Amino acid sequence: MPIAYPYKFSDWYGYDKDCVVLTSYTSSGTNVTAVSGCQDTIDQTYYHDGSGTWPVIGDRCFSDAAATTPLSQGFYKTGEFTSTSLGGIYITNNLVTGDPGYVFSTFSCLQSYSSSVNSTSSNVCSATINQTYYHNGGIAASIAVGDTVYTSNTGITKLSTGYYRISSSQYIIVNSSGAVSSINNCVSLTAFLHGNPSAFAADMCNQLSSQGTYYHDGSGTYPVTGDIVYVDSAGNTPLNGGTGMNWPYFPSGPQPPDGWFRITGSTGTVQSQTNCP
Repeated sequence: MPIAYPYKFSDWYGYDKDCVVLTSYTSSGTNVTAVSGCQDTIDQTYYHDGSGTWPVIGDRCFSDAAATTPLSQGFYKTGEFTSTSLGGIYITNNLVTGDPGYVFSTFSCLQSYSSSVNSTSSNVCSATINQTYYHNGGIAASIAVGDTVYTSNTGITKLSTGYYRISSSQYIIVNSSGAVSSINNCVSLTAFLHGNPSAFAADMCNQLSSQGTYYHDGSGTYPVTGDIVYVDSAGNTPLNGGTGMNWPYFPSGPQPPDGWFRITGSTGTVQSQTNCP
């Protein structure tokens, strides 16, 4: 029967005032902790009564499109975060009515850590640690090679390429993808003057002046057997001795060399050390 205007009361027969329009979304199953939620697989389709694409605090969630079965209490990783597994929602009973299935809070799967701002290879070990950043290696997990690092727990902005100090003795290198490419130790190095290299020991003590500065991790003024020699003050590049090379070392001022050391291979490790007569 056609409906005439103005509406008659009988025109509203059959109208379901409790009808709720639900939006589907992808999720994991329920978990008892946020940690296990972050580790879970997103393999479910659920429904919420909110106005957005994904459920937010205050929305009610159901396991079925008919809204007959509210979700049980627990932590659910949601498909909103599948690209980087950043987090999910915590569902519990409504605090006022006691009805189940309501989103009470959200949680992040990103772990915070302390860091310096972006630095350089030569300055990173002296940089001040005054920032809080985040990685996706898991809740309560230490940062590791391969983790993606972010400026905040929203996971929107990745850290830029560079060097970041993360403790008194370590720093990380972040690549162009925002991932940790390496975790490196800060070493306390001593600078010393060196001369021209030669494969022959006879060329060592007759050199007249130094040619540059190298750095070693030993406790003395000059490197000795077992110390590692670096070409840079940050300790990133060990001195390469190839098949075997000698370098003289010099005191400050216009003086002859005090001695020389020999390195074989690319580790920078001193194989032997000899004093000049």
